[in-house]
Amino acid sequence: MVVILTTRQWIDLVRACGLSRVIDALQSALTVDFADESMRYKFRDILSGLVQRWFDRNSAADVEHVLGGTRVLWSRFRTFREVVTQADEGDPSSILTRLDQPGIGQHMAPGAPLVFAGQRQGPLPAPTPAGDTAEILREVLQHDAESIGRLTAAGVVGRSEQT
Repeated sequence: MVVILTTRQWIDLVRACGLSRVIDALQSALTVDFADESMRYKFRDILSGLVQRWFDRNSAADVEHVLGGTRVLWSRFRTFREVVTQADEGDPSSILTRLDQPGIGQHMAPGAPLVFAGQRQGPLPAPTPAGDTAEILREVLQHDAESIGRLTAAGVVGRSEQT
């Protein structure tokens, strides 16, 4: 899968695919400039066909090697089964992680799609019902332990594991 959002990414893709001369000739023949995203969109079928031929002629390893050195947004398409297997094997690049949600158990959950300093932020369990009530009453609403106890005893707030 390839996504081109910027002119720089477009230029990188054209160079990576060895299509500079073909694209120049096509732009000249059509009197368009593919640096303009709207023109790339308008002629997407033709451009996709040219790029597809390059992908068809190259192995996945070659594509990874060539595109890995560019600013092109790309990734090999994976089936859902492959994504789950990747997560189960503990691959740090996986967006899915097994999460232990209190009261529910383990399930697959997505983390943040962005990677910072080589690390992806994994998912966190959702708060349990009333699990952070005492903390909110104490830290945000400035209630003391006695006040929280009265509110809980009166049924104004739910009883949590923390109170």
